[in-house]
Amino acid sequence: MMKEKTAVLLLVVSLSAALAGEVKAASGSNQQPQPSNAEVNAPAKQGEVQLTLEQAVALAEANNELLRSSTRDVDRKGITLQEAVEDLGYISPYDVDGSVDASESNPLWKSYTSANEAYLTAVRHAKFAKDKVYFSVMKSYQAVYVAENNAETAQQQLELARAKERIAAAKSSRGLVAQKDYDDAAHSRMEAEETVRQRSSELQKAYDALNTLIGKPKGTTYTLEDPPGYREPVKLDIEAHISKLVEDSPEIIDLKEAVKNSEWNIRYDNFQGSESDKKLKRMDLEEANERLTKGKEDFAESLRTAYSTLMDKGQEYIRLKENYEIAQKALELSRKKWDRGMIVQSELVESRLNADQLRRQLEELAIEISQLEYTLNKPWSV
Repeated sequence: MMKEKTAVLLLVVSLSAALAGEVKAASGSNQQPQPSNAEVNAPAKQGEVQLTLEQAVALAEANNELLRSSTRDVDRKGITLQEAVEDLGYISPYDVDGSVDASESNPLWKSYTSANEAYLTAVRHAKFAKDKVYFSVMKSYQAVYVAENNAETAQQQLELARAKERIAAAKSSRGLVAQKDYDDAAHSRMEAEETVRQRSSELQKAYDALNTLIGKPKGTTYTLEDPPGYREPVKLDIEAHISKLVEDSPEIIDLKEAVKNSEWNIRYDNFQGSESDKKLKRMDLEEANERLTKGKEDFAESLRTAYSTLMDKGQEYIRLKENYEIAQKALELSRKKWDRGMIVQSELVESRLNADQLRRQLEELAIEISQLEYTLNKPWSV
């Protein structure tokens, strides 16, 4: 038994050392060079600031306190682990029968196992913190596109309202419509102007939300270089996917560690502690197992829901694309009629607005699909 436990200690110490390098990569020490402020703020040919999603993520990682804190926590836990190893005693790789007492009754062994688990947990949290940062930036980056779409729609609706107001004014001057009809058209135009102002404000707020993440001053705007693109959702064996991801989920891992810690506490109490203490520890273990079971069930159900929603969105995209193609044909017909003087300007504007709105809806649906795919593969990032 002594040989087995000492060999396990050697293996875990080696694993911890290997993970130290892994967390360095997760924390950014081996990242590709991050873009400098000068690179991100370099004026584009149009005289505007260009920003890719990759640049935004790199800037956000450098600006994120949680990510920096989790990296420091890995360093601290690594120091504590090293001290626990040294307190436990030197183990020669050539003599697994060394002088280390690896029994459950040894408090130094308990300190070591606790320090090792804390270190491995810190490593995982540092890696998962990067996923959270990426997803936050992706959502904020894409929210700017949605806000831009809303602003463009509002501007087109204002153009349509102005065209209808001009028509109403011309008819009213000739006595062809009642004054109320003109007043209604003028009121619609004023409402459209107010909507344009609101959408413009919302767009700046979307930019500022991104600015907050990447550490840039509020009021900064960008030309975003990674527009949303549609990718057909990949069909999955969702139950197999759940089985794979449940082993990677930080929440489930933490729940498993809670069970393991409760088991360790009970094993140590076999050597010391009152009967009531042991009973309380067994109750803790039962509760830890119940939380683990419930956590797995909730995790699985959330993934099933996300996958079902993703597949539904894929079908919705196909239907919407068909509608967009029909609207494009209708717009082309309206242009031909306009060229021949067969329709008034407002009809052409309305036809263009309809097609553009469907195009923007397709973009926004593509955004939803991309975010669903990310959360389906990295649900802990939400």
